[in-house]
Amino acid sequence: MLISVINLLTAKKQRTGGAFYKIIVMDTASKTENDPTASLWKKIVELCKDLKAVIAIVLILFGVLPLVWHFVEVHFKPEVHLGKTIQLSLAPNIYAETDGFVTVFAETQITGGTFRLIGEIISTNGITDQVAGNSGNNDAGINYGSIAFPVPKGNHWQVTFIHNKNATCSVYWTPLIVQ
Repeated sequence: MLISVINLLTAKKQRTGGAFYKIIVMDTASKTENDPTASLWKKIVELCKDLKAVIAIVLILFGVLPLVWHFVEVHFKPEVHLGKTIQLSLAPNIYAETDGFVTVFAETQITGGTFRLIGEIISTNGITDQVAGNSGNNDAGINYGSIAFPVPKGNHWQVTFIHNKNATCSVYWTPLIVQ
Protein backbone atom coordinates (compact mmCIF):
# COMPACT_ATOMS: atom_id res chain seq x y z
CA MET A 1 0.00 0.00 0.00
CA LEU A 2 1.33 3.45 -0.87
CA ILE A 3 0.38 6.50 1.08
CA SER A 4 -0.41 8.99 -1.61
CA VAL A 5 -2.54 11.42 0.34
CA ILE A 6 -2.29 12.27 3.98
CA ASN A 7 -5.16 14.36 5.09
CA LEU A 8 -4.83 15.86 8.53
CA LEU A 9 -8.12 16.89 10.02
CA THR A 10 -8.54 18.45 13.36
CA ALA A 11 -11.59 17.64 15.37
CA LYS A 12 -12.48 17.98 18.96
CA LYS A 13 -13.01 15.00 21.10
CA GLN A 14 -16.28 15.44 22.83
CA ARG A 15 -15.18 14.20 26.22
CA THR A 16 -11.66 15.61 26.67
CA GLY A 17 -11.77 18.68 24.48
CA GLY A 18 -8.45 17.61 22.89
CA ALA A 19 -7.64 17.22 19.20
CA PHE A 20 -6.93 14.15 17.16
CA TYR A 21 -5.60 13.67 13.61
CA LYS A 22 -7.22 11.47 11.06
CA ILE A 23 -4.92 9.94 8.40
CA ILE A 24 -6.56 8.86 5.19
CA VAL A 25 -4.58 6.20 3.33
CA MET A 26 -5.29 5.54 -0.33
CA ASP A 27 -4.19 2.48 -2.25
CA THR A 28 -2.72 3.52 -5.64
CA ALA A 29 -2.18 -0.04 -6.84
CA SER A 30 -5.71 -0.16 -8.16
CA LYS A 31 -5.33 3.01 -10.29
CA THR A 32 -5.44 2.65 -14.05
CA GLU A 33 -2.81 3.65 -16.61
CA ASN A 34 -5.04 6.48 -17.81
CA ASP A 35 -4.98 8.19 -14.45
CA PRO A 36 -2.87 11.39 -14.85
CA THR A 37 -1.61 11.16 -11.26
CA ALA A 38 -0.27 7.63 -11.80
CA SER A 39 1.50 8.59 -15.05
CA LEU A 40 3.00 11.63 -13.35
CA TRP A 41 4.45 9.40 -10.63
CA LYS A 42 5.90 7.07 -13.27
CA LYS A 43 7.52 10.04 -15.04
CA ILE A 44 9.03 11.26 -11.78
CA VAL A 45 10.40 7.79 -10.98
CA GLU A 46 11.94 7.50 -14.49
CA LEU A 47 13.43 10.97 -14.21
CA CYS A 48 15.04 10.05 -10.90
CA LYS A 49 16.55 6.92 -12.47
CA ASP A 50 18.01 9.07 -15.28
CA LEU A 51 19.28 11.66 -12.81
CA LYS A 52 21.23 8.99 -10.93
CA ALA A 53 23.37 8.42 -14.00
CA VAL A 54 23.84 12.16 -14.59
CA ILE A 55 24.77 12.76 -10.96
CA ALA A 56 27.26 9.89 -11.07
CA ILE A 57 28.92 11.30 -14.21
CA VAL A 58 29.12 14.78 -12.70
CA LEU A 59 30.70 13.41 -9.52
CA ILE A 60 33.25 11.45 -11.54
CA LEU A 61 34.14 14.57 -13.55
CA PHE A 62 34.59 16.64 -10.39
CA GLY A 63 36.79 13.91 -8.99
CA VAL A 64 38.96 13.56 -12.11
CA LEU A 65 39.14 17.23 -13.17
CA PRO A 66 41.76 18.27 -10.57
CA LEU A 67 44.01 15.39 -11.65
CA VAL A 68 43.73 16.36 -15.32
CA TRP A 69 44.34 20.04 -14.52
CA HIS A 70 47.46 19.14 -12.51
CA PHE A 71 48.79 17.02 -15.41
CA VAL A 72 48.23 19.86 -17.92
CA GLU A 73 49.74 22.44 -15.59
CA VAL A 74 52.88 20.36 -14.95
CA HIS A 75 53.50 19.11 -18.49
CA PHE A 76 52.30 21.99 -20.66
CA LYS A 77 53.40 25.04 -18.65
CA PRO A 78 55.32 27.43 -20.93
CA GLU A 79 58.88 28.25 -19.97
CA VAL A 80 59.46 31.97 -19.46
CA HIS A 81 62.90 33.55 -19.23
CA LEU A 82 64.73 36.76 -20.05
CA GLY A 83 66.41 36.99 -23.43
CA LYS A 84 69.77 38.56 -24.22
CA THR A 85 70.02 42.24 -23.27
CA ILE A 86 71.02 44.50 -26.16
CA GLN A 87 72.08 48.13 -26.19
CA LEU A 88 70.07 50.48 -28.40
CA SER A 89 70.46 54.02 -29.61
CA LEU A 90 68.06 56.69 -28.44
CA ALA A 91 65.25 56.77 -30.98
CA PRO A 92 61.61 57.74 -30.83
CA ASN A 93 58.77 55.26 -31.20
CA ILE A 94 60.55 51.88 -30.99
CA TYR A 95 58.30 48.86 -31.68
CA ALA A 96 58.26 45.98 -29.15
CA GLU A 97 58.11 42.69 -31.07
CA THR A 98 57.96 40.79 -27.76
CA ASP A 99 57.16 41.63 -24.16
CA GLY A 100 60.26 43.07 -22.56
CA PHE A 101 61.98 45.54 -20.28
CA VAL A 102 63.69 48.84 -21.03
CA THR A 103 66.50 49.95 -18.74
CA VAL A 104 68.26 53.30 -19.10
CA PHE A 105 71.35 54.63 -17.35
CA ALA A 106 72.45 58.28 -17.43
CA GLU A 107 75.38 60.12 -15.88
CA THR A 108 76.96 63.55 -15.76
CA GLN A 109 80.44 64.29 -14.37
CA ILE A 110 80.59 67.98 -15.32
CA THR A 111 80.04 70.73 -12.74
CA GLY A 112 76.59 72.18 -13.38
CA GLY A 113 75.60 69.17 -15.49
CA THR A 114 71.98 68.05 -15.32
CA PHE A 115 69.87 65.41 -16.99
CA ARG A 116 66.31 64.15 -17.04
CA LEU A 117 65.14 60.70 -18.20
CA ILE A 118 61.54 60.05 -19.28
CA GLY A 119 60.26 56.60 -20.25
CA GLU A 120 57.05 56.41 -22.28
CA ILE A 121 54.86 53.67 -23.71
CA ILE A 122 52.74 54.37 -26.77
CA SER A 123 49.87 51.87 -26.64
CA THR A 124 48.33 50.22 -29.68
CA ASN A 125 45.52 52.81 -29.65
CA GLY A 126 48.06 55.69 -29.82
CA ILE A 127 47.88 56.92 -26.22
CA THR A 128 51.26 57.90 -24.75
CA ASP A 129 51.82 57.22 -21.05
CA GLN A 130 54.85 58.36 -19.07
CA VAL A 131 55.76 55.30 -17.03
CA ALA A 132 59.21 56.17 -15.65
CA GLY A 133 61.26 59.24 -14.85
CA ASN A 134 64.44 60.30 -13.10
CA SER A 135 66.77 63.29 -13.00
CA GLY A 136 70.28 64.14 -11.90
CA ASN A 137 72.23 67.26 -11.02
CA ASN A 138 76.00 67.16 -10.58
CA ASP A 139 76.01 70.20 -8.32
CA ALA A 140 73.61 68.40 -5.92
CA GLY A 141 75.85 65.33 -5.91
CA ILE A 142 73.47 63.24 -8.04
CA ASN A 143 75.73 62.20 -10.89
CA TYR A 144 73.93 59.01 -11.92
CA GLY A 145 70.34 57.99 -12.56
CA SER A 146 68.41 55.15 -14.12
CA ILE A 147 64.90 54.09 -15.06
CA ALA A 148 63.38 50.73 -15.98
CA PHE A 149 59.92 49.81 -17.24
CA PRO A 150 58.10 46.89 -18.87
CA VAL A 151 56.74 47.14 -22.40
CA PRO A 152 53.92 44.88 -23.66
CA LYS A 153 54.31 43.17 -27.02
CA GLY A 154 52.87 45.20 -29.91
CA ASN A 155 53.31 48.60 -28.24
CA HIS A 156 55.85 51.28 -29.04
CA TRP A 157 58.15 52.89 -26.50
CA GLN A 158 60.60 55.72 -26.28
CA VAL A 159 63.08 57.31 -23.91
CA THR A 160 63.51 61.06 -23.80
CA PHE A 161 66.91 62.26 -22.56
CA ILE A 162 67.08 65.96 -21.75
CA HIS A 163 70.48 67.23 -20.63
CA ASN A 164 72.91 70.13 -20.61
CA LYS A 165 76.67 70.07 -20.93
CA ASN A 166 78.21 66.61 -21.27
CA ALA A 167 75.75 64.02 -19.90
CA THR A 168 75.58 60.51 -21.38
CA CYS A 169 72.79 57.98 -21.65
CA SER A 170 72.70 54.23 -22.39
CA VAL A 171 69.49 52.42 -23.37
CA TYR A 172 69.03 48.64 -23.07
CA TRP A 173 66.27 46.25 -24.20
CA THR A 174 65.73 42.86 -22.51
CA PRO A 175 63.09 40.69 -24.21
CA LEU A 176 60.87 38.30 -22.28
CA ILE A 177 60.99 34.89 -23.98
CA VAL A 178 58.08 32.43 -23.69
CA GLN A 179 58.73 28.88 -25.03
